[in-house]
Amino acid sequence: RNESPMLEVEVLYGEALCVVAGAQHPLQGRSPVSLAELHGYPWVLPTRDSLLRRTADRLFAEADLGTPANVVESLSILTNISLMQDQQTVALMPYEATRQFADAGMLHALDLGTPLQFGNIGYFHAANRDLGPAARLFRECLEQASQEHDQGTPAVDRPVHESPEAAAVLGHGGLDHPVAASERVDEVEQLVVGVDAVVAA
Repeated sequence: RNESPMLEVEVLYGEALCVVAGAQHPLQGRSPVSLAELHGYPWVLPTRDSLLRRTADRLFAEADLGTPANVVESLSILTNISLMQDQQTVALMPYEATRQFADAGMLHALDLGTPLQFGNIGYFHAANRDLGPAARLFRECLEQASQEHDQGTPAVDRPVHESPEAAAVLGHGGLDHPVAASERVDEVEQLVVGVDAVVAA
């Protein structure tokens, strides 16, 4: 049977994965650091039902290592950061989250000598209906943010509200148009952002 998929997936960018620790971790000045050297430290790992945990388990298996003996399972970034302030605990975090807290002086990304992949970040939407103006505007915002992520600088000079999609949403009657509110909610619901829908490598 030739059936069309109910959802279409759009990949925005590939996210890197970092092995991180507190800014004063004993191995923070070493380059590169091996997983074997880190294996005996306390670790924060994702829960066993998560895609990222499978990635972590595969990293250890490829290095001929088992799961570290001292492990706390957590999906909370704030909890993980708090645990790493003992300057011993090690964790896995996406690059973007790592960069923000490293810039703040709270974390340090350890260099394993080989780049690691967190997975693809993207969104999905219904394949059997067209997106409305509000959903198209939302998609444009996502794609613009993705370009800025890749380039490190704003991708376009014009504000997103000057785009054709934005004009369709905001131009006639503005945000106070009496009929538009419920329609826009329905349109945006057509576009579901895969914040946690990470396609593990």
